[in-house]
Amino acid sequence: MINKILKSKWIYFLLLIGIVLYLRDNQLILNPPKYIFWILFSLSFIILSVLEIKDKIKITKSIWDYFFVMITVSFFSIYIALILKIPINEYIIFKSQNEIFEKKCKISNYISGRSDRLLFYFDDKVYSVGFQNHKHLERKNIIDNYLLRVEYKRSIFNTYVVQEYELIKK
Repeated sequence: MINKILKSKWIYFLLLIGIVLYLRDNQLILNPPKYIFWILFSLSFIILSVLEIKDKIKITKSIWDYFFVMITVSFFSIYIALILKIPINEYIIFKSQNEIFEKKCKISNYISGRSDRLLFYFDDKVYSVGFQNHKHLERKNIIDNYLLRVEYKRSIFNTYVVQEYELIKK
């Protein structure tokens, strides 16, 4: 079944659209429920496994064939779960309350490289955000002398939708 899907050209267009939609979602959601991804992954894995094994059982019976089928099914299940999570994330953003809260968060680390990242503590959990270091501050200086001011809204599933964040001096 997956081979039939890969042979059609429209699937690559759908893959590209899915990737663009996933990357376009630039709102940061803190404390996302991980069980949603695992439920979506499990359902898609079970459905694809049943369909694919039913399709392959007539052709081959080698254990390696089943192994490669499961690897392929796992890959597609992850992709399907990520695509199905986009509307759930949009719903979380949509259901966020109107009241904006502000919190000053301690920075735990600064990672520079191809894309700079700030790691910070929010409710005793570590999260990361993209960061543009226009002032060319050093890592130690950022960690010791700055805080991350986060403006957020509360939403469903005990999540927080970040509206804005900026680096401020202690």
